[in-house]
Amino acid sequence: MKLLISSNHAIFAMSNIRGKYVKNPNQLLFSFYFSSGAGVKHGSIVKPVFNPEILIASRTVILKLYDNWEYIPGKDDINVNEKSIKEMKQFFKKYIVLLCLVWDEHMQDATLEDYCKGNISFIDMLKDLDFYQDYQLSLITITTVPDLDQFCRKNKLVNMYGN
Repeated sequence: MKLLISSNHAIFAMSNIRGKYVKNPNQLLFSFYFSSGAGVKHGSIVKPVFNPEILIASRTVILKLYDNWEYIPGKDDINVNEKSIKEMKQFFKKYIVLLCLVWDEHMQDATLEDYCKGNISFIDMLKDLDFYQDYQLSLITITTVPDLDQFCRKNKLVNMYGN
């Protein structure tokens, strides 16, 4: 898995979310691939595709969710404007804790996918956290992503990679 994630063919080993199916928060103007880090030592990455209808097999597109949030567009993203890129980054910044939880393998990628699509509730998503049993009494009071972000930071439960 480590070799696959670090190769240009990693897109095929990643989970995906089509923007038109997102219900939490709402439909997105882009789709994206994501995965766990499988022990990779750098911060979380996603592969966004500016098309809410489909996922395109562009292997070059990448958004680093750490450092300066470098965005490397794919060959199919030539007509994407700065406003769309800014909105995409805002989405990932708001939900960075969820992506870091998946990246660090505290939550399954399929669980995040189900939550974004509205197939499971926020509390059901939290129940998939590998530390849920240890923090259950606190976690059942958390109802928003920003509250979860604050809780994870306070208790140092996930590496936020400088975010």
